[in-house]
Amino acid sequence: MNKRESGFCYDCEKFQCTRLKNPDKRYRANYGMSMIENLSYIKDHGINKFLKNEEDKWKCRVCGAGLCVHRHFCLICKTEVKKTTSDVFISND
Repeated sequence: MNKRESGFCYDCEKFQCTRLKNPDKRYRANYGMSMIENLSYIKDHGINKFLKNEEDKWKCRVCGAGLCVHRHFCLICKTEVKKTTSDVFISND
């Protein structure tokens, strides 16, 4: 992989290559998030807007701690979270 000006692989002529598609498929199925969608959003809206959205999206609605994409509960307060769309988690309260 060559270095890109932006530092992101969306600038590569092979963007959405197998090295990205395989884990993206697994993360969509298992964790309700997409690296390809994230990269496309960053390209279109910038990293600062992406990070602000992610900060809000991945915050426990009960205790405010950051949520882990690999768990279906808050690691701090143990509140269960569920996927409601392909890319959003919401508390079950």
